[in-house]
Amino acid sequence: MAKTIYSFHIFLQVVKMFIIVVVIFAICWLPYQGFFFFLYHHKHLAENSNIPHVYLSFYWLAMSNAMVNPIIYYWMNNRFRLYFQLIICKRTNYDDSPMHDFVKRTDVITYNSSRLKSTSIRWKHNMAKTQMQNIRMRSICINDHKQDTTTV
Repeated sequence: MAKTIYSFHIFLQVVKMFIIVVVIFAICWLPYQGFFFFLYHHKHLAENSNIPHVYLSFYWLAMSNAMVNPIIYYWMNNRFRLYFQLIICKRTNYDDSPMHDFVKRTDVITYNSSRLKSTSIRWKHNMAKTQMQNIRMRSICINDHKQDTTTV
């Protein structure tokens, strides 16, 4: 019973986050699309000298949506927040990080499909280690590149 309530609570959090993402998307993109719709029906206003500035402001608002989504995910999703901190802070020891305890504590949601269940289990156990290996490989490549440029 407690697992069902927990799963329902997680489901509600995901739905709430999805609704917020969709609303923010509409707020960011609706003025941009509305601007073209308005100009299509009022072509005489296209010659106004302020139109490029209005267009640019609506364009920047629309493009800001790409910046807002990670902020929403960081704010509303614990797992995203922890992995983001793991990658940005470049923690080198996964076993000492709070992520290690979090990944061990989280329950695996059972799926009807065995393929999804096995994918979830593999992701849960290997994601942080894979991210750390990628960070280490990038730092090795950067260091090798620095050594190559200094010897030239």
